[in-house]
Amino acid sequence: TRGATPYLDATIAAVHAQQHAPDRLLVVDVVRDADRRARLAPASDDAPPTVLVHAPRATSFGAAVRAGLAHLADLGSAPAPSPSGWLWLLHDDATPEPEALEALVRAVEHAPSVVLAGAKQVEPGDRRRLVEIGLTTSPAGRRMTSVEPGEIDQGQHDGRVDVLGVGLAGALARLDVWTALDGPDPEYGNVGDGLELSRRARLAGHRVVVVPGAVVAHARATHLDLRRRESDPEHEPDEERSFAARRRAELWYRLTGAPTGLVWLHLVVVALLAVPRALWQLGAKRARRARAEITAAAWAVLRPVALWRSR
Repeated sequence: TRGATPYLDATIAAVHAQQHAPDRLLVVDVVRDADRRARLAPASDDAPPTVLVHAPRATSFGAAVRAGLAHLADLGSAPAPSPSGWLWLLHDDATPEPEALEALVRAVEHAPSVVLAGAKQVEPGDRRRLVEIGLTTSPAGRRMTSVEPGEIDQGQHDGRVDVLGVGLAGALARLDVWTALDGPDPEYGNVGDGLELSRRARLAGHRVVVVPGAVVAHARATHLDLRRRESDPEHEPDEERSFAARRRAELWYRLTGAPTGLVWLHLVVVALLAVPRALWQLGAKRARRARAEITAAAWAVLRPVALWRSR
């Protein structure tokens, strides 16, 4: 969470209301402004033990989780990495249904090959509308949900099990594999991290699944540019503001997954296509996207050391 956000209390209340209670609730606050720090209300006696960690240096969700686990290790209370230890990953704006954790645990307890189980994500305002149920990619590496905007959930996707990737909001991750993979690649920030971690989990020989019975209402506050409202009530959200981060993640996913002998070719293609794509965006009167096409390509192509490290 980024301080005392409008979403946090509802998400914590939803965790307390789970039919399958977690062993511990770890809240990692990454806000830098001390006046905006999260302050948790007293929990009931039957609520799981709660630990609040301030990690202002964490710049991504993966970094926040790493900081929280490091804090637990310093306290001597972290579970030992083993197949029996699991992390339930939630953003502050991802509110789970009461049966969500139970469905996730039931899906993984008899499938030792599964190390990452994602949830069905729905709209908070209308939970009949799907946001995401597993992830796939286009041939160029663009992240895709296979869900149409505003699509009504009628169980049409509930037959899915093994998927290419899952979003981390509401996902259950096996602790030993999370530790071995060191969480998501920091280069992705908060965009595309679930797809990236899913790929490395599968390359390590594990399964990634989606659990349609685990439902999480995800506001996607970063994606939809809702975060600034917390400090500026007059802010007008614009989804286009997150396009640059999404485009960088798309290019990075493509470059890090390219065959070793063809990385140079992908770099050349990314560089050469930047200007035509920017001109196409300008023709469509999307100046913000046009600028992002150039900056994202430069960011990806001009960082060979970071690319080598990510690969």
